[in-house]
Amino acid sequence: MIDILSYLVPLFLGWGLLSILYWSLARRLFHDVILFRIFQKRDQLRSLAIEGRIDAKSYAYDFLERRLCQTAYASPKITICNFIRFCLSYDSRTPSPDLDKFLEEAPDNLKKIWALAIDDVKWMMLANSPIFAVVGFIWLIIEGLRELAIDQVRLGITILKTIVSMGLHRTATDEVKHFFEMKIFQTSCGDRAA
Repeated sequence: MIDILSYLVPLFLGWGLLSILYWSLARRLFHDVILFRIFQKRDQLRSLAIEGRIDAKSYAYDFLERRLCQTAYASPKITICNFIRFCLSYDSRTPSPDLDKFLEEAPDNLKKIWALAIDDVKWMMLANSPIFAVVGFIWLIIEGLRELAIDQVRLGITILKTIVSMGLHRTATDEVKHFFEMKIFQTSCGDRAA
């Protein structure tokens, strides 16, 4: 019993210290950098309207500006846990009429800003859920080693590399887009958006 405690106490104290350092220093830095990138995209969108390259009264402009502002507002709440809960509760095959209309009407430069904002949402999820992301992928790798299934180990390593590079598979990217469209918009603004 004492041998177990002699290992657990330093492990617990080290984990606590790392958590304090992450949540008080590193996460704030990550959050501010990502938030700055979202505001930069919003300013880029507004510059396009000021220069006359897009119509500021168009649906595509209004849609994208509202989503960027709402993402900035909801950024502390964007976590992997909320994303998983969203994926389980919403039917992602049901298209969003607002998103469909945006994708039909938006010029390519607005679609590019939209895609870059989706990448920022992925980074925000990781910054707000570091333990969940790391533990999940380590578990996948350990399960693969335990069963000696080389394919699972490769899958775990591939997923870990993918998360680090934020090049999520097409289906996961689609889920994040749907989450970005539906969940953030509904929870951050509520009645103000109507």
